[in-house]
Amino acid sequence: MGPWMLLAVVAASGGEVTQAQDLGATREATRFHAAVGVVGTFGFGGYTLGGGPGLTGELGVTVQDRSTFAVRGSLGTVLLLTAASLGVSWDYALSDRWSLGTGAMFGYLGGFLATDLPNALLVHLPLRAQFAFWARDPRHVSRSGLKLFLEAGPGVVLSGTRGHQPPTSEPLPRWAVMTTLGLSWVF
Repeated sequence: MGPWMLLAVVAASGGEVTQAQDLGATREATRFHAAVGVVGTFGFGGYTLGGGPGLTGELGVTVQDRSTFAVRGSLGTVLLLTAASLGVSWDYALSDRWSLGTGAMFGYLGGFLATDLPNALLVHLPLRAQFAFWARDPRHVSRSGLKLFLEAGPGVVLSGTRGHQPPTSEPLPRWAVMTTLGLSWVF
């Protein structure tokens, strides 16, 4: 009876190792990434500012279980003041709960559906930190769930207007900054 018991234990433990190896290989494979959420945005550049509550979303791929490359957009507005951005991003998962990233984004600040308000088109390079509210289940492949993120970065105004102010030969200030704080659900 003893040898049969020993063989059963060895066979059972071998199956677990194979399942763990299969899960590890599946996690390392390239997979689809998507996220949607709510944000609060704020930006300042040129002679204008903008922001408000809004929405965010991203689509991309996760490579080697750590790096995520995505196209991301966000829009926050209170109708007269808007902050929007669209661009590419890269996030690196430090653990199942923390990740850091950066990107290159085009942004818009100013009035939404109003042509006589100041506005600015800009390029900015945000830094991003994300915190997942719970760790990934050991049986799951992706890090899905609710995440809190903060994104902020400097930018440069490409073009803009002063709105209904009198024209002047003084150049438009070129420095800008955009920030976003939000909650997103990662799939």
